[in-house]
Amino acid sequence: MSKRVLAIAIAALLVGGVYSVANAGVEGDFCFDFYIIPQTQIAQVTKIDLNFEGLLNLDITISGLTISTFMAFGMAGIETAVFDLETTIGFLDIYDEFWFSVPYAGDLKDTRLDDTLYFVKKRVSLTATLGGLTVNSLIIFEDLNFTYPMDPALVGTQEWAFGMCLTLSGQTVSGIGIKSLAGINCEPQIPNEIKKYVAMGTVQTTELGFTVEKIWITGIEIAGIKISNYTEFRPDQPIYNKMTFATSIMGISLSVALATTDITNIGTLAGITFTAALSDYITLTWVDKNASLAFDDDDTITVKAVFPIQTATLTATLTSRPLLGITSAKFALKLPVPVGTFTGTLTYGGSPLTWNKFDFVLASTVGGLDVTLSASFGLYGLNYADVMICVPFSA
Repeated sequence: MSKRVLAIAIAALLVGGVYSVANAGVEGDFCFDFYIIPQTQIAQVTKIDLNFEGLLNLDITISGLTISTFMAFGMAGIETAVFDLETTIGFLDIYDEFWFSVPYAGDLKDTRLDDTLYFVKKRVSLTATLGGLTVNSLIIFEDLNFTYPMDPALVGTQEWAFGMCLTLSGQTVSGIGIKSLAGINCEPQIPNEIKKYVAMGTVQTTELGFTVEKIWITGIEIAGIKISNYTEFRPDQPIYNKMTFATSIMGISLSVALATTDITNIGTLAGITFTAALSDYITLTWVDKNASLAFDDDDTITVKAVFPIQTATLTATLTSRPLLGITSAKFALKLPVPVGTFTGTLTYGGSPLTWNKFDFVLASTVGGLDVTLSASFGLYGLNYADVMICVPFSA
């Protein structure tokens, strides 16, 4: 698709949206995203890389049909455009997407590789509920070479492939939940990403065939013990299985998860996870990776504590390993402030334990504008700073 034809198509869609405003419901937002990244971190005053982006979310609803547009604009021009149609016909919900994007290398400075806005993906999601059974079919047609970040050597070369992810879910009359997720040349739980936009489910190869089958069974209860099971089938691979048992003893919630990489050899466990919720505020998790029932090798013990302090919440997460002691620590504070909500996160890692980074986010609504200020400071100074201002609208 040439740049001229694509520009005409985009303009036609926008003109059609504007023409329909008088008889349609319109809502969305426009965001100004401005962030800086220091080129060096050796002085208070240093050279910085600047980037400014505009993000448009626009929904127009006409007689039960919703036409949506997402666009990302940067200093170098348009980066991403996603157009979708959403409606319901009888018992069938339809969600149809067209993805366009410019290739980027995806490094810290996000190098632009080409000025062409390529058509890269077509995704259709069909959902129906029949007698308590929910069926979803995600049909994807995409360019396998176009990824984010993208290999510069593949720019301009497109290799198209087709895939489908099929999901079935429902409950038995006794409340047992069953969910099946099958991939036909499709990985349903891998993020599919272009610049500033992501969705789950991606095509694998140019050959159409069975990729994966995942089955969840939940809500089984025997003698006060709740049992759930997850099984994963892949071609030419052993069958993975994870079974979880959960109960409560003297007010303490306990769960044990048994995992095996080969269900045909149940005697060999790939790992055991023990979790104990000692209260509403303290959780203890032991990951026994070799299922030896001894704290050794690469096992980890994680303690997570949540402390409500008036209107604020302090969360502390500590992880330790044998012989090494505490190998990671994370402290997060969330509290309301006069202008909004502040969240600060302090992270330590390594052995011996050393400070890693400090992140903060300040979210506020000022004069009808949604404002988010965020920054990250690492071992050598500022990693990045970001200011996002969103203007919501509706008519």
